[in-house]
Amino acid sequence: MRTKDLEYFVSLTQLKSFSKVSEKFHVSQPTISAALKRLEKEFNSHLIVRDNPHLALKLTDAGKKLLVHGQNILSDYHLAQLEIAHGIENNLVIGMPPLIEITYLPQVAQQLPIEMFQQIRHISQGSLATLKDLKRGELDVALLGYLDKFDDPTIKMVTFDQQPFSIIVPKTNPLAKKSGIYFKDVQTQNFISLKNSFVQKQAFKYLSQLNHIRPKVIFETSEVQSVVNMVANDMGIALLTDSITIHDPKLVKIPVLDTNSPLFKVGLAYRKTTIFSESQQKLLDAILDAFQNNTKKWTQN
Repeated sequence: MRTKDLEYFVSLTQLKSFSKVSEKFHVSQPTISAALKRLEKEFNSHLIVRDNPHLALKLTDAGKKLLVHGQNILSDYHLAQLEIAHGIENNLVIGMPPLIEITYLPQVAQQLPIEMFQQIRHISQGSLATLKDLKRGELDVALLGYLDKFDDPTIKMVTFDQQPFSIIVPKTNPLAKKSGIYFKDVQTQNFISLKNSFVQKQAFKYLSQLNHIRPKVIFETSEVQSVVNMVANDMGIALLTDSITIHDPKLVKIPVLDTNSPLFKVGLAYRKTTIFSESQQKLLDAILDAFQNNTKKWTQN
Protein backbone atom coordinates (compact mmCIF):
# COMPACT_ATOMS: atom_id res chain seq x y z
CA MET A 1 0.00 0.00 0.00
CA ARG A 2 1.24 3.48 -0.88
CA THR A 3 1.06 6.08 1.86
CA LYS A 4 0.34 8.70 -0.79
CA ASP A 5 -2.82 6.78 -1.75
CA LEU A 6 -3.94 7.03 1.88
CA GLU A 7 -3.19 10.76 1.91
CA TYR A 8 -5.35 11.25 -1.18
CA PHE A 9 -8.16 9.18 0.37
CA VAL A 10 -8.15 11.02 3.72
CA SER A 11 -8.11 14.38 1.94
CA LEU A 12 -10.97 13.22 -0.30
CA THR A 13 -13.10 12.50 2.78
CA GLN A 14 -12.34 16.00 4.07
CA LEU A 15 -12.69 18.03 0.87
CA LYS A 16 -15.51 15.94 -0.67
CA SER A 17 -14.21 16.68 -4.15
CA PHE A 18 -11.80 14.94 -6.53
CA SER A 19 -10.94 18.25 -8.18
CA LYS A 20 -10.11 19.95 -4.86
CA VAL A 21 -7.87 17.04 -3.82
CA SER A 22 -6.05 17.15 -7.15
CA GLU A 23 -5.52 20.90 -6.71
CA LYS A 24 -4.24 20.41 -3.17
CA PHE A 25 -1.60 17.89 -4.23
CA HIS A 26 -0.94 19.40 -7.69
CA VAL A 27 -1.82 16.19 -9.52
CA SER A 28 -4.48 15.25 -12.07
CA GLN A 29 -7.94 13.99 -11.13
CA PRO A 30 -7.23 10.60 -12.78
CA THR A 31 -4.31 10.24 -10.32
CA ILE A 32 -6.73 10.55 -7.40
CA SER A 33 -9.18 8.12 -9.01
CA ALA A 34 -6.39 5.60 -9.63
CA ALA A 35 -5.28 5.83 -6.00
CA LEU A 36 -8.83 5.15 -4.82
CA LYS A 37 -9.12 2.13 -7.11
CA ARG A 38 -5.82 0.72 -5.80
CA LEU A 39 -7.07 1.01 -2.21
CA GLU A 40 -10.39 -0.61 -3.10
CA LYS A 41 -8.57 -3.46 -4.82
CA GLU A 42 -6.23 -3.94 -1.86
CA PHE A 43 -9.06 -4.05 0.68
CA ASN A 44 -11.47 -5.83 -1.68
CA SER A 45 -14.19 -3.31 -0.81
CA HIS A 46 -15.85 -0.21 -2.20
CA LEU A 47 -14.79 2.79 -0.13
CA ILE A 48 -17.22 5.43 -1.42
CA VAL A 49 -20.87 5.26 -2.47
CA ARG A 50 -21.18 5.69 -6.23
CA ASP A 51 -24.96 5.26 -6.66
CA ASN A 52 -25.69 8.98 -6.95
CA PRO A 53 -22.84 11.13 -8.26
CA HIS A 54 -24.89 14.32 -7.73
CA LEU A 55 -24.91 13.92 -3.95
CA ALA A 56 -22.04 14.82 -1.62
CA LEU A 57 -19.33 12.19 -1.34
CA LYS A 58 -20.35 9.47 1.12
CA LEU A 59 -18.24 6.68 2.60
CA THR A 60 -19.22 3.04 2.76
CA ASP A 61 -18.76 1.15 6.04
CA ALA A 62 -15.40 -0.06 4.75
CA GLY A 63 -14.47 3.51 3.85
CA LYS A 64 -15.31 4.73 7.35
CA LYS A 65 -13.09 2.05 8.87
CA LEU A 66 -10.21 2.82 6.53
CA LEU A 67 -10.52 6.53 7.31
CA VAL A 68 -10.03 5.94 11.05
CA HIS A 69 -7.09 3.56 10.60
CA GLY A 70 -5.67 5.55 7.70
CA GLN A 71 -5.45 8.72 9.77
CA ASN A 72 -3.60 6.80 12.49
CA ILE A 73 -1.23 5.26 9.94
CA LEU A 74 -0.43 8.64 8.40
CA SER A 75 0.07 10.18 11.83
CA ASP A 76 2.50 7.42 12.86
CA TYR A 77 4.29 7.68 9.51
CA HIS A 78 4.72 11.43 9.98
CA LEU A 79 6.03 10.89 13.53
CA ALA A 80 8.54 8.33 12.27
CA GLN A 81 9.81 10.73 9.59
CA LEU A 82 10.37 13.51 12.12
CA GLU A 83 11.92 11.31 14.82
CA ILE A 84 14.35 9.75 12.35
CA ALA A 85 15.29 13.15 10.91
CA HIS A 86 15.92 14.64 14.37
CA GLY A 87 17.94 11.56 15.37
CA ILE A 88 20.14 11.79 12.27
CA GLU A 89 20.82 15.46 13.04
CA ASN A 90 21.64 14.56 16.68
CA ASN A 91 19.37 17.39 17.76
CA LEU A 92 16.73 17.43 20.46
CA VAL A 93 13.88 19.73 19.45
CA ILE A 94 12.40 21.17 22.65
CA GLY A 95 9.32 23.37 22.88
CA MET A 96 8.51 25.57 25.86
CA PRO A 97 6.43 28.61 26.81
CA PRO A 98 8.30 31.92 27.23
CA LEU A 99 7.58 31.94 30.97
CA ILE A 100 9.26 28.56 31.47
CA GLU A 101 12.13 29.54 29.19
CA ILE A 102 12.82 32.67 31.24
CA THR A 103 12.34 31.06 34.65
CA TYR A 104 13.88 27.61 34.38
CA LEU A 105 16.06 27.20 31.29
CA PRO A 106 19.03 29.44 32.29
CA GLN A 107 19.71 27.51 35.51
CA VAL A 108 19.48 24.19 33.69
CA ALA A 109 21.68 25.37 30.81
CA GLN A 110 24.47 26.19 33.28
CA GLN A 111 24.68 22.52 34.25
CA LEU A 112 24.99 21.18 30.70
CA PRO A 113 28.30 20.87 28.83
CA ILE A 114 28.38 23.41 26.01
CA GLU A 115 28.51 20.70 23.33
CA MET A 116 25.31 19.20 24.75
CA PHE A 117 23.56 22.55 25.01
CA GLN A 118 24.33 23.20 21.33
CA GLN A 119 22.34 20.08 20.42
CA ILE A 120 19.14 21.72 21.66
CA ARG A 121 16.83 23.36 19.13
CA HIS A 122 14.23 25.25 21.08
CA ILE A 123 10.84 26.62 20.02
CA SER A 124 9.03 29.16 22.19
CA GLN A 125 5.21 29.24 22.34
CA GLY A 126 2.33 28.72 24.79
CA SER A 127 1.89 25.44 26.69
CA LEU A 128 -1.22 24.36 24.77
CA ALA A 129 0.42 24.98 21.39
CA THR A 130 3.58 23.25 22.62
CA LEU A 131 1.64 20.15 23.68
CA LYS A 132 -0.12 20.04 20.31
CA ASP A 133 3.21 20.16 18.45
CA LEU A 134 4.68 17.50 20.76
CA LYS A 135 1.84 15.11 19.95
CA ARG A 136 2.22 15.81 16.20
CA GLY A 137 5.95 15.03 16.32
CA GLU A 138 7.15 18.55 15.57
CA LEU A 139 8.90 18.45 18.96
CA ASP A 140 10.88 15.66 20.61
CA VAL A 141 10.48 17.01 24.13
CA ALA A 142 8.43 19.76 25.75
CA LEU A 143 8.70 21.76 28.94
CA LEU A 144 5.06 22.29 29.85
CA GLY A 145 3.05 24.17 32.39
CA TYR A 146 -0.27 22.68 33.45
CA LEU A 147 -2.88 22.98 36.18
CA ASP A 148 -3.03 20.43 39.01
CA LYS A 149 -3.20 17.22 36.94
CA PHE A 150 -1.77 16.13 33.59
CA ASP A 151 -3.79 13.32 32.06
CA ASP A 152 -2.75 12.18 28.58
CA PRO A 153 -2.12 8.45 28.05
CA THR A 154 0.22 9.08 25.11
CA ILE A 155 2.59 11.43 26.98
CA LYS A 156 5.17 10.74 29.70
CA MET A 157 5.32 13.69 32.11
CA VAL A 158 8.10 14.22 34.67
CA THR A 159 6.99 17.03 37.01
CA PHE A 160 9.75 19.04 38.68
CA ASP A 161 8.10 22.15 40.13
CA GLN A 162 4.80 23.64 41.24
CA GLN A 163 3.93 27.21 42.13
CA PRO A 164 0.79 29.07 43.30
CA PHE A 165 -0.67 32.02 41.42
CA SER A 166 -0.41 35.66 42.47
CA ILE A 167 -2.01 38.92 41.44
CA ILE A 168 0.47 41.51 40.13
CA VAL A 169 -0.60 45.11 40.71
CA PRO A 170 1.06 48.54 40.45
CA LYS A 171 1.94 50.17 43.77
CA THR A 172 -0.55 52.93 43.00
CA ASN A 173 -3.44 50.43 43.04
CA PRO A 174 -5.33 50.29 46.39
CA LEU A 175 -5.00 46.49 46.29
CA ALA A 176 -1.22 46.87 46.72
CA LYS A 177 -1.71 47.30 50.48
CA LYS A 178 -3.15 43.80 50.86
CA SER A 179 -1.00 40.88 52.03
CA GLY A 180 -3.31 38.42 50.27
CA ILE A 181 -6.39 38.60 48.09
CA TYR A 182 -9.43 36.53 47.16
CA PHE A 183 -10.10 36.43 43.44
CA LYS A 184 -13.67 37.67 43.88
CA ASP A 185 -12.22 40.97 45.10
CA VAL A 186 -10.70 41.76 41.68
CA GLN A 187 -13.94 41.55 39.68
CA THR A 188 -13.99 45.32 39.02
CA GLN A 189 -10.33 45.47 37.94
CA ASN A 190 -9.01 45.62 34.37
CA PHE A 191 -6.72 42.70 33.52
CA ILE A 192 -3.72 42.35 31.26
CA SER A 193 -3.60 38.69 30.26
CA LEU A 194 -1.59 36.12 28.38
CA LYS A 195 -3.43 34.58 25.41
CA ASN A 196 -5.56 31.42 25.41
CA SER A 197 -2.63 29.16 24.48
CA PHE A 198 -1.08 29.85 27.90
CA VAL A 199 -1.94 27.98 31.10
CA GLN A 200 -2.23 31.27 33.01
CA LYS A 201 -5.33 32.08 30.94
CA GLN A 202 -6.83 28.71 31.93
CA ALA A 203 -6.24 29.56 35.59
CA PHE A 204 -7.84 32.98 35.05
CA LYS A 205 -10.95 31.39 33.52
CA TYR A 206 -11.11 28.74 36.25
CA LEU A 207 -10.93 31.27 39.09
CA SER A 208 -13.49 33.49 37.35
CA GLN A 209 -15.96 30.61 37.01
CA LEU A 210 -15.27 29.43 40.55
CA ASN A 211 -16.18 32.87 41.91
CA HIS A 212 -19.01 33.51 39.43
CA ILE A 213 -17.42 36.73 38.19
CA ARG A 214 -16.36 38.09 34.80
CA PRO A 215 -13.32 40.36 35.21
CA LYS A 216 -12.62 42.54 32.18
CA VAL A 217 -9.57 41.67 30.08
CA ILE A 218 -8.50 44.81 28.23
CA PHE A 219 -5.40 43.41 26.52
CA GLU A 220 -3.95 39.99 25.64
CA THR A 221 -0.39 39.19 24.61
CA SER A 222 1.99 36.26 24.11
CA GLU A 223 4.83 38.04 25.93
CA VAL A 224 5.16 37.77 29.71
CA GLN A 225 7.35 40.87 29.83
CA SER A 226 4.67 42.85 28.01
CA VAL A 227 2.18 41.88 30.72
CA VAL A 228 4.60 43.01 33.44
CA ASN A 229 5.42 46.28 31.67
CA MET A 230 1.77 47.19 31.10
CA VAL A 231 0.90 46.52 34.74
CA ALA A 232 3.89 48.63 35.80
CA ASN A 233 2.45 51.46 33.68
CA ASP A 234 -0.83 51.21 35.62
CA MET A 235 -2.90 49.91 32.70
CA GLY A 236 -4.36 47.04 34.72
CA ILE A 237 -3.46 44.07 36.91
CA ALA A 238 -2.43 40.50 36.02
CA LEU A 239 -2.66 36.91 37.23
CA LEU A 240 0.76 35.26 36.99
CA THR A 241 2.58 32.42 38.70
CA ASP A 242 4.83 32.87 41.72
CA SER A 243 7.75 31.55 39.67
CA ILE A 244 8.02 34.94 37.95
CA THR A 245 10.52 37.17 39.71
CA ILE A 246 9.35 40.78 39.88
CA HIS A 247 12.26 43.25 39.98
CA ASP A 248 10.31 46.41 39.16
CA PRO A 249 9.86 48.51 42.34
CA LYS A 250 6.61 49.86 40.90
CA LEU A 251 4.97 46.42 41.18
CA VAL A 252 3.58 44.37 44.05
CA LYS A 253 2.91 40.62 44.04
CA ILE A 254 -0.12 39.54 46.11
CA PRO A 255 -0.83 35.84 46.86
CA VAL A 256 -4.23 34.47 45.79
CA LEU A 257 -5.97 33.15 48.92
CA ASP A 258 -8.79 31.10 47.35
CA THR A 259 -8.83 27.61 48.87
CA ASN A 260 -9.39 25.97 45.49
CA SER A 261 -6.89 28.11 43.61
CA PRO A 262 -5.05 25.93 41.06
CA LEU A 263 -1.33 25.25 41.16
CA PHE A 264 0.91 25.94 38.19
CA LYS A 265 2.93 22.77 37.66
CA VAL A 266 5.93 22.45 35.37
CA GLY A 267 7.30 19.27 33.87
CA LEU A 268 9.29 17.71 31.06
CA ALA A 269 7.15 15.72 28.62
CA TYR A 270 7.74 13.39 25.69
CA ARG A 271 5.73 10.86 23.70
CA LYS A 272 5.75 7.38 25.24
CA THR A 273 6.35 5.85 21.81
CA THR A 274 9.46 7.93 21.06
CA ILE A 275 12.69 6.01 20.50
CA PHE A 276 15.55 8.43 21.10
CA SER A 277 18.96 8.01 19.49
CA GLU A 278 21.89 7.36 21.83
CA SER A 279 23.03 10.99 21.76
CA GLN A 280 19.47 12.27 22.20
CA GLN A 281 18.94 9.97 25.20
CA LYS A 282 22.18 11.18 26.83
CA LEU A 283 21.07 14.77 26.38
CA LEU A 284 17.58 14.03 27.70
CA ASP A 285 19.02 12.30 30.78
CA ALA A 286 21.33 15.26 31.42
CA ILE A 287 18.42 17.71 31.13
CA LEU A 288 16.29 15.64 33.51
CA ASP A 289 19.14 15.48 36.03
CA ALA A 290 19.63 19.24 35.80
CA PHE A 291 15.94 19.96 36.37
CA GLN A 292 15.71 17.57 39.28
CA ASN A 293 18.85 19.07 40.86
CA ASN A 294 17.12 22.46 40.86
CA THR A 295 13.73 21.24 42.11
CA LYS A 296 14.44 21.90 45.79
CA LYS A 297 15.77 25.39 45.03
CA TRP A 298 12.67 26.35 42.99
CA THR A 299 10.28 24.93 45.59
CA GLN A 300 11.97 26.89 48.38
CA ASN A 301 11.79 30.09 46.34
